[in-house]
Amino acid sequence: MPLLIRRLTCVLLFLALAPLASANVRVVASIYPLAMIATTVARADTEVKLLVPTTATVHNYQLTPGDLKTLAEADIIVWSGAEAEPYLAGAMQNLRPSQRVVTLSRLPGVVWREHRLDPGSSTAFGRDPHLWMSTRNAALLARALGAQLGNPIAAEFFDAEMQRFRARQLKRFAPVAKVPLLAAHDAYGYLFDEIGLANASAVVIDPEVPVAPRRVAELQQRIEQERIACMIGEPGFDVRIGTLLFPSGHGNLVVIDPQLVGTSINRNSYTLAMTNLAETLYGCIVTR
Repeated sequence: MPLLIRRLTCVLLFLALAPLASANVRVVASIYPLAMIATTVARADTEVKLLVPTTATVHNYQLTPGDLKTLAEADIIVWSGAEAEPYLAGAMQNLRPSQRVVTLSRLPGVVWREHRLDPGSSTAFGRDPHLWMSTRNAALLARALGAQLGNPIAAEFFDAEMQRFRARQLKRFAPVAKVPLLAAHDAYGYLFDEIGLANASAVVIDPEVPVAPRRVAELQQRIEQERIACMIGEPGFDVRIGTLLFPSGHGNLVVIDPQLVGTSINRNSYTLAMTNLAETLYGCIVTR
């Protein structure tokens, strides 16, 4: 490679990795959990703005002219990647060269899991795009964005906090690790893996696809045989399915939002949201 091209390549790589030096950096995070993670490493002069409203359904969201304006004004855009957010894929191709993008799914070392309806099933349904449900992935994102913002210390602190979270929850859930539970759809597997829950099934993979009667009948039988008493619903979940699965009213049904909406965005919000999620989950499992 000619010397001039090598030097140019090094300069471009340095610019891509170097932190932004300008004040009042505008960070646009596509969805709520990513906005919470971004806030953990935001400097005093960093503005973190949420793109997709919390009232919207992410699975079929369509960008508005206002959204495109918000993206155009951003210095840094944080998103999960096309697997979780296909509505953003096209817009990511039309950014200015000066804009920076942090894509969670492309970070080195990111943890992936396969979608499965039942634990131990040999049938996989593709990669699970709910990457933010892994505290390890959250720490990777914080490190990548912290480097861009020139705030690596905050990212290191957040990483250590996530390590403490996993250690606490692993110890807490160890006595109930094999207790069977059921989720409305397969959105929590990353967290289940990190805290040691090994016996979780899902009603469906995709919440936009109606559950098949055959699956309902299968789960009804398993609920009876395995004495499944904890079910995780979510906003928009068809409560009639819960009634079909637990017709006598026995069993605990808790509502957890996989978008982690409900905790106001601040420097500690991701940690608090995951802690609250674990608390709700634990209460559902132990009160059988």
